[in-house]
Amino acid sequence: MFGLLVYGVGWYYDYADTGFRLNFFEFPLLPLYMAGLAGSVGIILLAKLVGYLPYFSFIGRYSIIVLLTHFPITTVLVRLFPDNILLVTILVLVLEVPVILVAKKWFPYLFAQKELLPLPSDSL
Repeated sequence: MFGLLVYGVGWYYDYADTGFRLNFFEFPLLPLYMAGLAGSVGIILLAKLVGYLPYFSFIGRYSIIVLLTHFPITTVLVRLFPDNILLVTILVLVLEVPVILVAKKWFPYLFAQKELLPLPSDSL
């Protein structure tokens, strides 16, 4: 019920014209923070409800690779499929798996899969 209330407040204020880069807001900030907090709590509760999902666990473990590569992949796919954002989202989620596997194999030092400077075992 709280989620519907926060959604209603967000819809009422219509955050689409929010200027985060310019720090320009034409509405009170409390509903914005309430919506952000409710969204975060909702995602946490949904994750607890769903439990373990192997695909998302794999993506989450290598999220730095996804963070670095999703924008170029998305840019290319949006130019190929400009009117189908759902297809672009699904393709990005599918293409990230081979990107992660290639990055792990060919660039293990960049993504902390191997020690760049090995430490002696007695230093810990």
